[in-house]
Amino acid sequence: MIHRSDIVSGVLPALTVLSGGYVLLNPSKEIRLVLFSLLHACVYIFHAPNTGNHAFFAFFVDLTIIITFCVNYWSSGKDRIKSLVYVQPILIAFTIILYFFAVFHKLNWSYMNPDSCGGTMLLKVFLNNDITSVFFGKLSSETLTFLKHISIYASLVLEMLIPIFLLFRRFSWIGCLLGILMHGILGFIYFWHFTPMLFALYVLFLPNSFFDRIYEVFQGFKLNSKNVKMVIWGAMLFIPILYVLKFQYPQIVSELGNFSRNTQSDWSIGLNIRSFIGWFPFLIYTLIFSYFVLSFPRKNTFEKRIKLPTAYYIFPLILILNGLSPYLGTKTHQSFSMFSGLMTHGERNNHLFMPNLNIVKAQNDIVIPCQKEHTNYAKQLRWRKNEKMVFYELQKRVTVLKEKGNSGIELCFQRNGKQIQLQNAELDSSLIIPLSWIDKKFRIYREIPINASKCYY
Repeated sequence: MIHRSDIVSGVLPALTVLSGGYVLLNPSKEIRLVLFSLLHACVYIFHAPNTGNHAFFAFFVDLTIIITFCVNYWSSGKDRIKSLVYVQPILIAFTIILYFFAVFHKLNWSYMNPDSCGGTMLLKVFLNNDITSVFFGKLSSETLTFLKHISIYASLVLEMLIPIFLLFRRFSWIGCLLGILMHGILGFIYFWHFTPMLFALYVLFLPNSFFDRIYEVFQGFKLNSKNVKMVIWGAMLFIPILYVLKFQYPQIVSELGNFSRNTQSDWSIGLNIRSFIGWFPFLIYTLIFSYFVLSFPRKNTFEKRIKLPTAYYIFPLILILNGLSPYLGTKTHQSFSMFSGLMTHGERNNHLFMPNLNIVKAQNDIVIPCQKEHTNYAKQLRWRKNEKMVFYELQKRVTVLKEKGNSGIELCFQRNGKQIQLQNAELDSSLIIPLSWIDKKFRIYREIPINASKCYY
């Protein structure tokens, strides 16, 4: 949230972070985690549909925690067991599903192509860094092509091995280390807010001896609960101070809001506020997590995981359907196709073997912007001249603009080979459609690059 500047620009995100600190003050209180999950889900809903795959995944984790707690609370009464016992196997299934689709979607011709950006994006970001260029200098085209192939297949192999090792309790720590290697590097050179979520999921696969080791180290510091609470409360006070300071120091908001990718010029400045409160704590957290994974005892006996009631399998099933959505035609965004370059629009499908089932035909109807200025509402419609769009998505965005009271929307596009030019698109009956809340927040089709060589995730 800090990375997006939400923490200093809204009350709801600030309350969410404070509730996270409230959980840490007494983690044994389930209701505190439920409160955090509720606020965190509200933050997602506020930003949707302009959110990423991992934000959608985290939102679904929030819902699972909230619903499981409520069902268990009302069905079991005072004698109920801890509801989070049921959450653990659900989230374990979520993690495997996430990794499955992260690999499955990448099995397409675009990702395998070293000239595309999907499988080689991290390599490009790494090599474009001023620091790495000092060590490696300018690479030959042959060396660069070789490294691109390595990058593509290494990412696929790692993303397959991580969940495989995690599934076997005896080797779950190896899966954690591989995850730290892959996603830690991802966080260091690209963005850090996806990786800690995975670290949190990894511990669900580890035996209790992992937590025993954490407790042992914690006791070694000889910190009593009073001192720990003072430290946490002090850290939490930092949040409202930032919120107040942002009214006087706009530069704070600007720096906090910078997207931390080293292709931007702000990295040349060095350690600024954004870097300090975002990247640096991520580095410390990764090192601490790595230490505990490496140092906890590997016991031969492992606790049995609780059997999940049949009704709870609905959660993983919904997540699987979400992953299949590009092939079903229901949507193409937030389907766990991170950096895959998967294309299933129109008559096109670049997957190696998975066909388009197209139960919903919406993504077959593609519109192309005119060469000239195709709209006076390009920013509000989020439609650039170098991108095609699913017609349903254009209908949805025009409808939303009309609901907000906008008028005089000019549009020029090609559909089914015919050029269509409108002066008041908000009055055109073919563009205004009934929309549910779910349509607006969750059913999203990505824009499509007209130039196939451009990045498409």
